Amino acid sequence: MDLRVLSYNCRGLRLGNSDGDKAHRLVIDHLLTDCDILCLQETFLVQQDLSKLNSFNNFFFGAGESTTDFSNSIVRGRIPRGVAILWKKKTMDNCVKMIRMGVDWCIRIHLSFGNKDFLVLCVYLPYECRQNEGDYLNKLAFLNSFMESCNFTSIYVVGDVNADISNVNSKFGKHLSQFCLEHKYIMSSTLMLPHDSYTYISEAWHSTSRLDHCFSSSDTHGPLSSMNILYNLAISDHIPVSFSVKVERLPEVFVGNEGVCQSNLNWSNVTKSELRSYSIKTEELLRKVVLPNEAIRCTDPNCANMKHKVDICTFYDRIIRALIESGKPLHKVVGSSNIKLAGWNMYVAGFHEQAQVATREWAQAGRPRQGPLCKKKKKLTHARYK
Repeated sequence: MDLRVLSYNCRGLRLGNSDGDKAHRLVIDHLLTDCDILCLQETFLVQQDLSKLNSFNNFFFGAGESTTDFSNSIVRGRIPRGVAILWKKKTMDNCVKMIRMGVDWCIRIHLSFGNKDFLVLCVYLPYECRQNEGDYLNKLAFLNSFMESCNFTSIYVVGDVNADISNVNSKFGKHLSQFCLEHKYIMSSTLMLPHDSYTYISEAWHSTSRLDHCFSSSDTHGPLSSMNILYNLAISDHIPVSFSVKVERLPEVFVGNEGVCQSNLNWSNVTKSELRSYSIKTEELLRKVVLPNEAIRCTDPNCANMKHKVDICTFYDRIIRALIESGKPLHKVVGSSNIKLAGWNMYVAGFHEQAQVATREWAQAGRPRQGPLCKKKKKLTHARYK
């Protein structure tokens, strides 16, 4: 099964049905006829219009984030930024879960096809200038913090990241390259697109650059195929980017059952009879794991055979699944506690709420180890609440 994903900085999304709205939406309507997932940046929508993303096209569901709420203030000038993601109803109605990340520049969906799970993040990062450099680095830190704490390792990040890696003078390009190198993310768009390709045409300088990218985790780059830039749809400064994901090549994922402790076992507390049962169950389950003989016998140290990579990842996942399954009886089921603590609401509840707010702010800033947010978090969580 191939999923076709497109990314496009649309410079404004019109959701109405008037002739003017449809004319302005011509490229987007065309893209929706040729994709399963569409990621949009700079939608310029207000929060009150986000619900319309579910209904402006009969064949797609949608969700988005906005920087502007009409109920809170009067807007002067155009509405800035905003992101949205649309997915096809027919093929992915029961396979997609939309998850908000608490920011107005990024939105994600979780896709599940049997035992194949992966995430698609649609992002819009600040344009390159000296004043935006700190904000740009903070957003990269936020993405890394999320990806490291995520339960899934199969992740695609697509969108307008405003970094031209091919330009040696681009400071944001250097930041993005260093970010991917340090955290072992693969810049898929750089590897799969021609070196002289571009996704942005400057209306002021009449120059071209590649600002729209796709970078992925190490186990999701291999299933990518046929990445292209749709130059024939270049009617504004940004040009749509498309690629396909071969779902069958994604590694299998096993998610532990809720209520079962997933921490390491204390083997010193395991009795001989429990250990014997564990050994028998483990042997029984491991016997069912099929060896990928072709991949194991491969002697090429630089093997690029994608089937070998997928077979080895699947082999590893099945071993882990067998060990977790056989160890379940040795874990104690953790239930929720309904014990009421005297004085909680009077003395602790207020500090608890402040600590939660401070921790969220600290996490959204990329979990810095120093600075005012770090000091505030330590003060409210350790000094007062804990």
